[in-house]
Amino acid sequence: MLKKIGDIMHLSHDRRFVIKLSLTPPPLGITIYDYAMKRLGGFYTTLLVP
Repeated sequence: MLKKIGDIMHLSHDRRFVIKLSLTPPPLGITIYDYAMKRLGGFYTTLLVP
């Protein structure tokens, strides 16, 4: 089952992206897809900013 975890705020030249989470942080290591079901990468680090 796929769920939206947030919105991509920035995508760098080296394909790293910053996501503004809309839910609680998902488990590390999940695969991230865009709306066209294209694989973007994995979720590996969470930085919590107030």
